[in-house]
Amino acid sequence: RSRELLQHQLVMLVLVLGDLHIPHRASALPAKFKKLLVPGRIQHILCTGNLCTKETVDYLKTLASDVHVVRGDFEENTNYPEQKVVPLVSSGLEFVTDIRWFLGETRSHLHL
Repeated sequence: RSRELLQHQLVMLVLVLGDLHIPHRASALPAKFKKLLVPGRIQHILCTGNLCTKETVDYLKTLASDVHVVRGDFEENTNYPEQKVVPLVSSGLEFVTDIRWFLGETRSHLHL
């Protein structure tokens, strides 16, 4: 029983998405996908850019309290960083636009 409890405590749901281009290329998230997005079920949202509007980011914040965004080429808000390190795992998780992911050490060993 304690092992099941420990496994339950270690599970986190992380949604990674990007290139939504709403409203420029799509009017909204696909209905079937949106139906899966239950507020409070997702612990972290990592956005890899091109969400485009504040309304899209505000919607994602209704799903999870921990939302991280990096800047894409078509953002209204140009204040988002180009890359970000998020401490979801002990060594950190770095993500940048164009779907480049790195576990472990930060940029010191990357050839960006």
